[in-house]
Amino acid sequence: MVRKTKPKSRAYLAGPMRNYEEYNFPAFDEATAWLRGKGWIVISPAEIDRELGLDPTQPLPDWFTLETAMQRDLHEITHPETEAIILLPGWVESEGSLKEVTTAMACGRQVYFYEPEGVFE
Repeated sequence: MVRKTKPKSRAYLAGPMRNYEEYNFPAFDEATAWLRGKGWIVISPAEIDRELGLDPTQPLPDWFTLETAMQRDLHEITHPETEAIILLPGWVESEGSLKEVTTAMACGRQVYFYEPEGVFE
């Protein structure tokens, strides 16, 4: 049975980025805004990337590496205050998202699925 969930204090948003137009930032932004509107504290890799100077309309800069991004993202997932991971559509085809959800589950985080109409267990 699928049911709507209550907001958590802190959740990491995971989803596909590579091989998506603008690295799928628009989907991350839409989900982040919706989730925050429902009371979630969202950690979005798209926002982190922007803060570091990544422009999603341009090719990846030389300083951006998948290894560095994964280290940073896994740090956020394993942070003691992170209670959940929320997965965007397409996550199952994403190598990075699969690593993130595996790590989240190993750390006992709740796993939720984001759909345009809400968040589900």
